[in-house]
Amino acid sequence: MDQQTQSKIIQANVDTHQLEAPIYEAIHYEIFNPTEQKRLHAALTEAAKSRPSLRALDLGCGTGNMTEKLLALGFIVDAVDLSKEMIEVLRSKRKSDIESGRLKTHVGLLEHVGLEPGYGLITSYSVIHHLPDYLTTIHQCIRLLAPGGAYYIDHESLDPTRQNPLYRALYTLFGTLHAVLRFPYLVWRKILKTGFPTVYKKLRPNINYDMSDYWVHEGRSVNAEAIRALALKDGCEFQHTLYLSHGGRWMDYVLHPLFGSWCVNTQVMVIRKPL
Repeated sequence: MDQQTQSKIIQANVDTHQLEAPIYEAIHYEIFNPTEQKRLHAALTEAAKSRPSLRALDLGCGTGNMTEKLLALGFIVDAVDLSKEMIEVLRSKRKSDIESGRLKTHVGLLEHVGLEPGYGLITSYSVIHHLPDYLTTIHQCIRLLAPGGAYYIDHESLDPTRQNPLYRALYTLFGTLHAVLRFPYLVWRKILKTGFPTVYKKLRPNINYDMSDYWVHEGRSVNAEAIRALALKDGCEFQHTLYLSHGGRWMDYVLHPLFGSWCVNTQVMVIRKPL
């Protein structure tokens, strides 16, 4: 990837998350629904069982989805994000942890914030697909781990060709029904957008995710095999788990119990550094 494209992806993420920050947790119901939060809590707790250090790094922390869980698990956390607006939301929620020194926030790219190695756990949830050169970033994170520490990567979409075709067909069918049921809402949204454009823009800004979510568009996906090869080259263990993401919409509550045990569309990767 050339430098110009990398710069465009980085700037797109700055712009996108500036708009999203005030409403991020309200609009991303695929993250902040009870089913996904329960799964995530259990998976992160398991990854944190072996902790050679109480220092944790949340890379791409956003408004604090993982940071707050790491704090609850007893870690002292460095939270890093490219978006100062997202960091401001996190800081407003965790003032006491900042004052006590249990949480430090950093705005910028990982290579520019000057962190010291020795982390027992590093997390990136729904982050890797935003990064232009995610392999270099993962390599940097491995270097920051303490011996025996783990890098937990979650909520990264699978290549569509690896997803179950029956589930995808049913999800498309239910999605059509979902659109029909949302028709009154769409009419109301059109009226609001036309008659009260300033109010509408604040409630739901127009965001283009094509560049900010670079590795999930136009057939692109995060390459787990490349990450595995990198981890093994760095002398680390690599664990790869697949699961069916819960989108937080009514049709997910119908389909997830039926297909959750045998259909997959999302991946978790855990890289553990040797002692």
